[in-house]
Amino acid sequence: MLADYYLQDARTKEAIAVLEPLSKEKAGYAPAQIRLAAIDFFAGRRENAYQVLERILKDAPKNALTIETKGRFLMVDQKFDEAIKAFDLVIAGNPRALRSLFLRGIALKSLGKTDAATKAMQRILEISPGATPAQTQLAELLLAQNDAKSAVELLGRVVKAEPRSGIIHFLYGQALLQSGNVTRAEAELVPL
Repeated sequence: MLADYYLQDARTKEAIAVLEPLSKEKAGYAPAQIRLAAIDFFAGRRENAYQVLERILKDAPKNALTIETKGRFLMVDQKFDEAIKAFDLVIAGNPRALRSLFLRGIALKSLGKTDAATKAMQRILEISPGATPAQTQLAELLLAQNDAKSAVELLGRVVKAEPRSGIIHFLYGQALLQSGNVTRAEAELVPL
């Protein structure tokens, strides 16, 4: 969508000019309104952004994109319990909603609910075994639970999938160090 291009290029006014006419058409209403709400939200007009989402949900109470967007806003506002409820609604409608499953896991992690967050990330990997963001989050959770061996195994795959990611190499080195493999940890960490 042209508006997304403008938003990526920090051309908000041009994006709004594209989105406003679309938001008045029935077919483009919800997607355009959601993007406009996101613009408002990140411009500090959060109350207005939430109101836009609530108007959409009044007409389409099961609109997954709107519910997920609301959950994302709630996470930014650090209202993790409410965000989890929003993601649960999306997941109830589509148990394979990977983005909502992932965000739910992050919200659980933010609340310190390590076991539940671990299960959430494992669920994602059951659906999509190669999901490196979920693998990385799961590895961090495993390290927090002192399961360095499982974290090393998981991160070994992530390093192969993301060989240029410094943060992945750092996390892998940390896992190797925690597992007692100092030599391999040094090989991962020294180049950083």
